[in-house]
Amino acid sequence: MRLNSFEGSPEEKAKTTEFANWILNIGDGTTTTIDDEDWVSIPEDLILHKGDDPKASIVNNTYPELHNKYTDRTYLEERAILCPRNETVDQINTYIMSQIPREEVTYLSSDTTCKAMSMVEDEDMLYPTEFLNSLTFFGIPDHELRLKIVLPVMLMRNINQSAGLCNGTRLTITQLGKRFIEGQVITGANIGDKVYIP
Repeated sequence: MRLNSFEGSPEEKAKTTEFANWILNIGDGTTTTIDDEDWVSIPEDLILHKGDDPKASIVNNTYPELHNKYTDRTYLEERAILCPRNETVDQINTYIMSQIPREEVTYLSSDTTCKAMSMVEDEDMLYPTEFLNSLTFFGIPDHELRLKIVLPVMLMRNINQSAGLCNGTRLTITQLGKRFIEGQVITGANIGDKVYIP
């Protein structure tokens, strides 16, 4: 995690320093715990109350005024929502996409079975295409990938390390072609570079 060094008010700087120290204390195991070593006490000003719609609550808190600032690269560069489960990521991504007034493009994975090593004559009977398309795996996009221009995305695999296209690199989508995606890097040493992903 990187925290920006604020050039603003002394109060903002003190608050950022306090947060940084709290995170370090959690890592060192010296923070306040509740009843048991497995529970950490979180300061009240860091707690985000879920309200009626938890997805809207976290998105509106992390991306205030998203509907006005979704094209601002700096605004997107400074924010991210991390989730422990892919299901939660999908729900939040769907909510964010619904807030951005751009045309959605859907990409589908290849949905055929390989016949080269087949021992069964009709392998399609064993693995129907619908079943294969319903599978989800950690670190691999789902069968259906829905994107919009200006959306921020994160690479999940190393594509070209020398060009800075590594796992965790964040980009904003600038063009959605039929067989490629054009993006602009918004993190790391190659900020501003245009890249093409097949």
